[in-house]
Amino acid sequence: MKSISSVIQTITTRWTKVSRGAPMAVIRNVTPEVLDLPSPPVPASTAEVIWHDVHFVEPEFLKAEVVRYVALADVRASGLDLAPEPSGGIRVEVLGRRAFVVLPSEAGTVIYNWVEDVIEDAWRTSVYRKVVAHVACDVVPSSSLFRGRAVHFAKLLRDLA
Repeated sequence: MKSISSVIQTITTRWTKVSRGAPMAVIRNVTPEVLDLPSPPVPASTAEVIWHDVHFVEPEFLKAEVVRYVALADVRASGLDLAPEPSGGIRVEVLGRRAFVVLPSEAGTVIYNWVEDVIEDAWRTSVYRKVVAHVACDVVPSSSLFRGRAVHFAKLLRDLA
């Protein structure tokens, strides 16, 4: 398989106050922090990035996933910003804060959470998210790409109470 500029995997767990109690917290806290990449078809030659986007949403927290072939600027995950670096690497920012730069042939992982107020069914509610983002630059995709130890790691978890 040919080399791709980047491979991104985002795993997002989303919940509201309905799932904040202990019984539901146990269920949502078992969502994985890494998954094998699906075997993707060869992307279009214009794609810079293979993006494996996975979501777990209350009440069942069942896995919903999609694989996209996009430009780096089109990776839009909650609070995650990626940008090319002059070094050929990828700058990873979370909620406006720089986490690290992944250089070619490297991988990095950032884990973060955040809360936002949204309107659902005409009511304002707080939506909580935990996001695990894996970023690899200039690699050959394989199913177990993110199973190894990342060169870069940042854990930016806040108390969301």
